[in-house]
Amino acid sequence: MEIELEDLVITLFSNPPGEPNTHLISFDTGNLVQLFESLLLIFTNGMKLLFGNSRGVVELDKLEQKDIELFQKYFNSIGFLFYFDVYEDTNDNRDKTQSMKYTNLNININSQLRELYFPLLCKDKIYLINFDKL
Repeated sequence: MEIELEDLVITLFSNPPGEPNTHLISFDTGNLVQLFESLLLIFTNGMKLLFGNSRGVVELDKLEQKDIELFQKYFNSIGFLFYFDVYEDTNDNRDKTQSMKYTNLNININSQLRELYFPLLCKDKIYLINFDKL
């Protein structure tokens, strides 16, 4: 059954998380960048649904360990893991995390999903997000 990502996000995050790999999804692309961007969309919209304020803004710095663990369970239920490393917002760290951003990498057939990163700036922290298969 084919489903749009937005519908998947609503269905997935409107219910308690399932066990790992209970919501097997496949992406009709062999393109690693498209897979990463799809997971990033699921991550972003899922965070907004679960932890966003009335305007849908998620303050990552206010998430507690239990929130992150809950969100990880949702990602596990679709067969993926997410990670984010936290850096202080300094010029050096901005340069470092921007150089790691997936759009700045030379991606080839040997590239792995876990090697693609997306930096997010939230207040005085940089969150470097990436994904991997479970």
